[in-house]
Amino acid sequence: PYTVPSYDLGNPNGAMAALESPNAAWRYLAWQALQGMGAGAEPVLAKAFSSAAPRHRARAMWALGKLDLPVDKRIEHLKAA
Repeated sequence: PYTVPSYDLGNPNGAMAALESPNAAWRYLAWQALQGMGAGAEPVLAKAFSSAAPRHRARAMWALGKLDLPVDKRIEHLKAA
C-alpha cells in the first residue's frame, strides 16, 4: 500500500528531508521552514552539498544562497561545493 510521508518541519534535519522530497508542496513548506530558521539551517544545508543526488545539492544551494548570511559566508559555501 502507498504511504504518505510526514516530515518534522520544526527542526533543520526534518526540513531538509522535506526539501529533498519529490512533492512540490513539501518542498515549499520546507523552503519556508528553512528560511524561517535563518542561520540555524546553515549547517544542514551545507552538509547537503555532499549529497550524491544533484537535485538535492541544487536545492540545498538554492536555499542556502537565500539565507540572510554575510556574502563572504555564502561564497565560502559555494567554493566548497
